Amino acid sequence: MRPPRLPPLGALRAFHAVARHRSFKQAAEALGVSATAVSHQIKLLESVLECRVCERSAQGVSLTADGEILLNEINTFPGM
Repeated sequence: MRPPRLPPLGALRAFHAVARHRSFKQAAEALGVSATAVSHQIKLLESVLECRVCERSAQGVSLTADGEILLNEINTFPGM
């Protein structure tokens, strides 16, 4: 049995920005990348964690229950 894979830091940064702004576009602007790049990072994060962290809709982005748990954990990191 192999140890669990840690999510890439870039994917966590993108998720944190999306959670703050509730928008891929605004998160991308804050990070200085494209909204497509943010979307790819979120998909990578969801793949590594094997769960959905965001729900995308025309009204914006909302966090799933797993996403809320992840955000609470990220907010305990120094400097976040």
